Amino acid sequence: MFVSLTLTVCMLSVFSVCGIIGNVLVLGIYRHRRNTTARFFIITLAIADICSCLILIPLTIVTESLFYQLQYDAVCKMYNFLLVCNVQFSVFLMVIISIDRYFCICHPFKNVINTFRAKGIVICLLAVTSVFGIFDSWSYSIVDIKASPEPPTSFSLLKKYNNTTSSSQTPSLLNISSYQIEQGGNVTVSSRSERKGDSFCMPNLDNMEYYRSVRYTYASSYLISAVTVLVFYGLIFRFIHNHRSRNKKILQPAYILESDASATAIQDIHITNDNTISIAARTPRDTDRNQTSNIRTAAMLFASSIVFITTFLPAWLMALDAIEFNVIIFYMYFISHASNPFIYVFMSRSFRRELNQTLKLPFWKR
Repeated sequence: MFVSLTLTVCMLSVFSVCGIIGNVLVLGIYRHRRNTTARFFIITLAIADICSCLILIPLTIVTESLFYQLQYDAVCKMYNFLLVCNVQFSVFLMVIISIDRYFCICHPFKNVINTFRAKGIVICLLAVTSVFGIFDSWSYSIVDIKASPEPPTSFSLLKKYNNTTSSSQTPSLLNISSYQIEQGGNVTVSSRSERKGDSFCMPNLDNMEYYRSVRYTYASSYLISAVTVLVFYGLIFRFIHNHRSRNKKILQPAYILESDASATAIQDIHITNDNTISIAARTPRDTDRNQTSNIRTAAMLFASSIVFITTFLPAWLMALDAIEFNVIIFYMYFISHASNPFIYVFMSRSFRRELNQTLKLPFWKR
């Protein structure tokens, strides 16, 4: 038990520190770049990751260290509210990013998502994830468990209470109740003034049907979102493969060719607010560079999505009681809040160059 707790705390501490430092650097680099939807979503991801590393991961460390023995319902509900909002926002945001990349690469003429709409979408996501968090937090409360010969721990895995699937946030807390059932103890839910035993933050045993319905909804959203992300990125890579095999342009921005057959410049059309048309010349090399940049950005964001999907999958399976619970593997999904800066370093040459200029690292000149 002590070893597992120590390893979990150390792992989460490393994620928190690396996530804060790395995402602050991401914000410093991308805030100077051209205003695009990709830039906006990357900055949004960085801000969300910083908030998780500053608030949620430290709260998780404290909660695990206390074995979920929290004293106040408000703290218990707030903690689970933040956990659900964190996961749901990450899940929904990666879906929106995949849709944005799909239209940017496969249908460049359709201005489906621009920066203004992207801001509105993020606000809507915050509202939707808050609703998820509120419904989930209602299923949690402070439960008093009478003293037993051997105090329950957050790492003991025993028979589930009434065959209830464990929580994706606090699976061990359901095992606390089953520990008392097996040992002949009693589980009592009492008001704050009546508490005499240890108080644990766990699902309210008086309303397990509601808890299960929220849990299945929560689990289903992850599965649907993960499949959606894989489908859209699959369509992107198929589009790129087909066009490269035909030696055609991957992206076709809105342009017209000069009437002179000998002209080599491509001209972009821009319609201003006063309905006047301005035409700016762009060489084919500029167009190819923009196409390559879009593809690299899509690959980079796809890698970020894959890291989240694969690291959260074990926790999702543990919540459904499909695999055995392991606290260290369960919390591995927090690595997604610290991994994005490393993904950008390995997959973006421009990010490495700007990071080198910021940190003055000679071995990252390339």
